[in-house]
Amino acid sequence: MKARLFFIGISLLFLVGCAAARQDNTLLENASPDTSAMELYIYDGHTATRKFLYDSEEEKEILQALASVPVQKAEDHTLADVKLPIYGIRIGGKDEQDVQAAWSDGYWITKEGEVYDLDHDFEALAVEYDWQDPDTWETISVLPCARFLCEDGDGWYAPLLTPARELLAPEDISLCLVSQTGDSVTVSFSNEGDEEWTYGEYFSLQVLLDDVWYEIPPMPGEHGFADIASILPPGRTQEETYDLTMYGKLPSGTYRLVTEGLSADFEL
Repeated sequence: MKARLFFIGISLLFLVGCAAARQDNTLLENASPDTSAMELYIYDGHTATRKFLYDSEEEKEILQALASVPVQKAEDHTLADVKLPIYGIRIGGKDEQDVQAAWSDGYWITKEGEVYDLDHDFEALAVEYDWQDPDTWETISVLPCARFLCEDGDGWYAPLLTPARELLAPEDISLCLVSQTGDSVTVSFSNEGDEEWTYGEYFSLQVLLDDVWYEIPPMPGEHGFADIASILPPGRTQEETYDLTMYGKLPSGTYRLVTEGLSADFEL
């Protein structure tokens, strides 16, 4: 009898431990389907496709279905566990901050970089609802939380990074590095031609791994560039400083700032 009671006690402890490990799913509780469309992303290893859902009732149905799935922290998750396709969700939040996450083969990655076990049929979700207005990009960088799929500990995970395209530099324009700090890069444009040259504020960062340049996804958040044009007269040189804070803390390595088909390399 004592042995049976001991066995029951161990079983109860096991069940209590499992219940403690698993928790209610509040990962999307801040979503605001009444005020925003839901975006669904699917990345197949080469192309990221985005579609929109504009029906707030269907959005609520999806949110409720996801919220009904118990979750627990995936403490042993590594990027080697990520399998294609990768899905992404983005929707406006109640506090004006969007809610976003990536999902792959049972793992849910939040925009804070936390990983949870979450079992849901995203393949069915992608076909059972009226997703509209598709866009496509040949990069993982647009995928929600892509940064946490590409950075592994103190380094980059090349299998999920997108190789950079060949740069097409404008004629008679050159770019060189002036200075670099932890959160900014200052470069100098030179116009060696006979006509003025116009450029914008957009830029990106790339990292060099085994002699291949790869695109770096920014940290999750609202990032944008002002639609302002700068003019560089012929025969003139002009400095610009680019704020790198949207890329967060970068691992050590060789990087380049890319803008207008030009690049400037630097080391971290």
